[in-house]
Amino acid sequence: MTGAKDPSSKRPPDPKHTPKKAGGPPDLEFKPPLKPRPLLVAVLGILLVIWLAALVVMRLRTVHPATAPGAPAAPSGIDLSR
Repeated sequence: MTGAKDPSSKRPPDPKHTPKKAGGPPDLEFKPPLKPRPLLVAVLGILLVIWLAALVVMRLRTVHPATAPGAPAAPSGIDLSR
């Protein structure tokens, strides 16, 4: 192989991407806006509320060693009256 390319394999230049003048404004092409999806917004909102409620419940139900039922208030042998 010599590495030479076949001239017929070149594509003609795309008319959309022709070079513009250096000082001209760029050509912007806007895509159509996204369609509103009210059902998706409602489902995601409900999931968010459930998630936040679960976080609040887990925070309130956290068992701390000092307030655990049946646990002593302080280890034995320590005088807390000082």
